[in-house]
Amino acid sequence: GLKLIEFNSIAAVPLLKDKDHNKMNLYRHGIRIVFEGDYFSTLRFVESVEQLPSRLYWNKLDYVVDKYPIAKVELELNTLSINKDFISVASKN
Repeated sequence: GLKLIEFNSIAAVPLLKDKDHNKMNLYRHGIRIVFEGDYFSTLRFVESVEQLPSRLYWNKLDYVVDKYPIAKVELELNTLSINKDFISVASKN
């Protein structure tokens, strides 16, 4: 019951403000999803994200009803990692 409008990654943000870049840090990686749907489809989607085995945390949910019952929803999800790179692709040799 949802229609994807946009999907963007958000640049990694270091959480520890240490000047020494050789030390381990913790990074917040994010994605921004914009979609359309009704309230209950949106609720089921957010609940399913919260139940994923790999923890994703949402820090923004903007729900605006343009034409009842369909809303435009902006959702930002984050994960934490010690790696600065969010997604890496292995090369095939």
